[in-house]
Amino acid sequence: MENLFYNKAKELLIKARKICKLEEESPDYTIQWWKAYRHKDEENLLSSLINEHKAQFSHLSKNEREKYARLCAEKIIVAANGHKSKDWSFVDKILEEYFEVYFKAFGIT
Repeated sequence: MENLFYNKAKELLIKARKICKLEEESPDYTIQWWKAYRHKDEENLLSSLINEHKAQFSHLSKNEREKYARLCAEKIIVAANGHKSKDWSFVDKILEEYFEVYFKAFGIT
């Protein structure tokens, strides 16, 4: 049943990205990291987050893509840990940092 819900979410993410004319590869990784997070699989959590961002940063060189994907993934994990402890101001601060890195990858400052 869990996989049914994940697959439905993936279909909706792909549809939304298609409508917005964005790449459609990253939802596969989004679902993988959601599952890894839920099942406390830290190794797959990190690799899926990195791969999700690499798919979104396909316009960058290989080295830049790796750099920004890793930075974004690490920020998300830190924010998730803050979420667990309900430290909302910390989560807000880390997510602001995440979006600074994310937008920088697209040349938006």
